[in-house]
Amino acid sequence: MNQRRFSEYEAKGWWRSERTYLDDFLSHAANTPDLVAMVAYRVNEAKSTSLTFGEVKTLVDRCAYGLLRLGVKPGEIVSIQLPNWWHFTVLSLACSRISAVPNGMSPILREREVGYMVDTVKSRFCFVPETWRGHDYARMLGSLVSELPNLEKFFVIGDSGGSGGEEFAPYFLDHHWEEECAIEELDVRRPGPNDVAQVQFTSGTSGQPKGVVHTYNTLYASYRGIVTELGLTSNDVIHAPSTLAHQTGFLNGCVMPMAEGMKVVYQDLWNPSTMLDLVDAEGVTYTSGAPTYIVDVCEVVEQSKRKTSTLRYFRSGSAAIPPGVIRRVEQSLGAQVVVSWGMTENGICTMSRKDASAQDVAASDGYALPWVELKISEVEGLTTDDGQGLLWVKSASQCVDYLSDHEAFAAAFDDDGWFNTGDLARMRDDGSLRITGRVKDMVIRGGENVPVIEVENALIEIPCVAEVAIVGIPDDRLGERACAVIVPTEAKTRIDLALLQSHLASINMAKQFWPEFVVVRNGLPRTASGKVRKAELRASVTAELIKAV
Repeated sequence: MNQRRFSEYEAKGWWRSERTYLDDFLSHAANTPDLVAMVAYRVNEAKSTSLTFGEVKTLVDRCAYGLLRLGVKPGEIVSIQLPNWWHFTVLSLACSRISAVPNGMSPILREREVGYMVDTVKSRFCFVPETWRGHDYARMLGSLVSELPNLEKFFVIGDSGGSGGEEFAPYFLDHHWEEECAIEELDVRRPGPNDVAQVQFTSGTSGQPKGVVHTYNTLYASYRGIVTELGLTSNDVIHAPSTLAHQTGFLNGCVMPMAEGMKVVYQDLWNPSTMLDLVDAEGVTYTSGAPTYIVDVCEVVEQSKRKTSTLRYFRSGSAAIPPGVIRRVEQSLGAQVVVSWGMTENGICTMSRKDASAQDVAASDGYALPWVELKISEVEGLTTDDGQGLLWVKSASQCVDYLSDHEAFAAAFDDDGWFNTGDLARMRDDGSLRITGRVKDMVIRGGENVPVIEVENALIEIPCVAEVAIVGIPDDRLGERACAVIVPTEAKTRIDLALLQSHLASINMAKQFWPEFVVVRNGLPRTASGKVRKAELRASVTAELIKAV
């Protein structure tokens, strides 16, 4: 980023010259130590843990000292694969406390994805649950140790280490490091606003996932739109059901509440009835999640005739939301739906306006935030009369690099510093943005981005598959489901869903990425340059499946 833009961001208050969100958190811990900072609820165990800002600060410092004694250095990346437990935020802040860098990994990921990410960031230390939702994470990571030359030790949160892991609690929690160490050891490591704060992987929609590098300043701009546009204060209570290992969850559930002095309520497993219980019990005023969550909650409320008295905003942004659903939220929950658009690379870039009508909210993906510039350019092979084209962005929330892929990062910008989002969009007459499709391949299932190219690359390994394309099929509840369009090597070859899913299971690909439909074709529609016409294919396959039903 050139110096002019750097100075502009600081002058306008979009970036800060001295403080980070870690400093904000430490101030809250010092000034309001008895204020509840987080309530972490485990759905399957029906239990919760409540921690004040003072208690969180003690845990953060204790874990930070533990990391120091392990030899963790400034700039070193520490991998965290945990559900929405309080440990995730504490460990992330502990990394920040000593200028180390947290790398969150979604709990749905398995050997294939976890191995790639841990190896790419060269983590020496990793944190996982012992088991969660029936999956043995300790065993999984233990099976990968021999393939990860940099991994020295992994810590297991549970009753026992197991499979070569070390128990988390005895080393980090039961050992009162603060009684043996000087606070100066931590304070001297405190990061600056332009230091690296996070590495978060994309969903691999254009090949292997990219490690997105953010600073404290870019993350500051990434979440501030929520606070400024909605007028949130420290009196608001945040509900965090989206995984903290996604950028949405990290910004909403870790950075924003700890920086703004808010209480955050973690829910580790999605259940709409539990969400409503937490809203009532904790006075939740704001939540965010995929459109799937919105539909689920409305159905429970409408069936049970329940009422919520405190919820004001339900933010969503991974797919379009019909006006009828928005009105259901208003009528059933008494809350307003807020839509937004953004990416792992640049956080939240657009938001709908406060108190906008259901029709207006449904018609767009919001307006550019003050520190965001948008432009749309023509796309080769795409002819429209509504101004649709490729979306480019300039923003104070833009990431600063791709880890281990600097060339790809540089290639994502044009000569004037605009970032290529890979999304198709158009600007509406009122100045709001409407995402209309994707140049890059992506299917968003229930808020989870399916890494289309990675799935395609895996399926093409099946001997009877000559060509494959993954497209998203509209779904009322999940937004989209993945459909595999297959061209077989021989016309009479039988290809069914069981064959594809069995292959993906054999290579340990996360089940959420598997296609749920299969369509066999004689060929795929392509452009003159040989690229698959995904929009055309998506439309024809959707029509075919609807007709079949």
